[in-house]
Amino acid sequence: MTRTITILGATGSIGRSTREVILSQNGRFRVEAVDDSGNTGSVEGESFAVAAYQEKSGAISYRESWARRYSRSALAYHQRSSGERDARARLSFTGFAVAWVARTGPTSGRARVYVDGRYVRTVDLWDWKARARRVVYSRRFATNGPHALTVVVRGTRGRPRIDVDAFVVLR
Repeated sequence: MTRTITILGATGSIGRSTREVILSQNGRFRVEAVDDSGNTGSVEGESFAVAAYQEKSGAISYRESWARRYSRSALAYHQRSSGERDARARLSFTGFAVAWVARTGPTSGRARVYVDGRYVRTVDLWDWKARARRVVYSRRFATNGPHALTVVVRGTRGRPRIDVDAFVVLR
């Protein structure tokens, strides 16, 4: 997962940095500034870690039929797929951000997304071309705490397939 930070100054954007974040390692962002007179200042963000829950993780529970499929383009070479209406995949986690990673494509349908048991929105995974490892839904929370993300297959006519490649959590 990549985090992008844009540093803004009084006259607009004065710098941008992109860094790769290694899964399961703790990190912290620190921004330092130096003005024309040589004065320095810095600010440090909260500590964070990024965790990926692959499709076979025990933290994910599946209801109804979800087939495990091999895919060279999936994060860990496997993903779960279902076309059965109301099939559910649920991740229980602790964190302050979460993302659902899935395949999109011409046979992909719609799924309802619930956060902490409340309906949030319907996500349409249709795309004219099959594309792997797409963040199809993400959510931030005000605090680092326990949450649940549930994906429910809608059973879209003609393109019912929904995939779960992984869930990524920022904690």
